[in-house]
Amino acid sequence: MRGERQVRPGQKLLIGVALARTPRLLILDEPTAGLDAATRARFFGRLAALPAETAIILVSHRVDELSGIVTRTVEMDHG
Repeated sequence: MRGERQVRPGQKLLIGVALARTPRLLILDEPTAGLDAATRARFFGRLAALPAETAIILVSHRVDELSGIVTRTVEMDHG
């Protein structure tokens, strides 16, 4: 699709490995870029299922998708 990035080779695998390990800290930079809506929904469902002890730092332009799973947001303005 025009305007959407393609999924990098191995992106889904790397995210899957990180989620399977149940990390204490998970840092994700635009993890759903290039994914279709159904895959993004499954991904955010998996994030929501992580233990409460897991801290997640997630960079995204799709703030609306994060509303159900985040406790704090930081929004950059002009940056």
